Amino acid sequence: MALKENLQNFESVQMENAEACFFGSKQQVLGYMIIQILLIVIAYMSVAVIAVTILHSPSTRAQYLYWYLLNLTAATSISGLAYIFVIARSLKEYIQTGMYSIPDPEVCLWTLTVFSFYRSVLCSSLLLIALERYITIMKPLTYCYILTDARIKASILASWGVASTYMIGAIIHRLVLDPPKEDMLYCQGSIYEMRRVHIAQGIVGVVICCIIPFIYCHLQIIARRHLIEIERERRLFGLAQFKRNVKRSNVALKITLSFILLEIPFFTVNFMRMYGTASEDQEHLLMKVSGVSFLLSLIAQPVMYAAMSPDFRKSFRSLLGRNRVLPLDDAYP
Repeated sequence: MALKENLQNFESVQMENAEACFFGSKQQVLGYMIIQILLIVIAYMSVAVIAVTILHSPSTRAQYLYWYLLNLTAATSISGLAYIFVIARSLKEYIQTGMYSIPDPEVCLWTLTVFSFYRSVLCSSLLLIALERYITIMKPLTYCYILTDARIKASILASWGVASTYMIGAIIHRLVLDPPKEDMLYCQGSIYEMRRVHIAQGIVGVVICCIIPFIYCHLQIIARRHLIEIERERRLFGLAQFKRNVKRSNVALKITLSFILLEIPFFTVNFMRMYGTASEDQEHLLMKVSGVSFLLSLIAQPVMYAAMSPDFRKSFRSLLGRNRVLPLDDAYP
């Protein structure tokens, strides 16, 4: 009898320790949920500010850079909906079982798929921005015939098509592979072998992030050569237009580098959480850090645009009624 009581006491203590380790007290869980809800609301407000500011001004509407940023904003909205669903599912699990977790592999699969979709659109958009700027600088006299509205729209649709291939890969894994048999607390890359999709996407993303700086470096070299030729030929009108395009290319470079820097913490933490050998309490902490870092990166986007883009600042001031003179309607990139 004494041995049985000791075993029962030991099991109860283990359960209490596990709950405290993984899920914390009710106050901690409630505080974390409130922080998540507040951050997701602020993130959607940031998305709305970006979209309204870009669409408000004819100058920003005419620049293809902001078309791609709007494309990224749309993908951000979709990933935000997936995050809201994860929060609701975790809260439901906590109410029913007292554990803040995501034990359903189907929920994890589709959540990871949507986030993969967003990451793919992000990488594609940054690459397309770099290529658009490269063509504008390399072909200063004929770029307006190369970069047409129809082609830019087609490239945006292509970015969504490329992102959909990762979703198709996840669907194939779901149909072919069996669900995990062991109990799970958080989403991991081992679910339906999603690590294969993540590794493939990670390799593509790293390659793109390595290509983009070379594009901008070569762009700067070409820009200097063209500036020398334009100044030598004394084409004053062409000189002003070309300098404007070079300035906008520098803005695109700053925004691209800022995106990469914002994504590094989230990518690192998420990679450690899903593929590392962290203990269970460390995994729980990494899950929180991963979610908060993702939302903070979304919130930082309008601040980043305003700090680096004069056109975005002018449009935002005009939206607030602080600009007496609106940007020119014919200010094309």
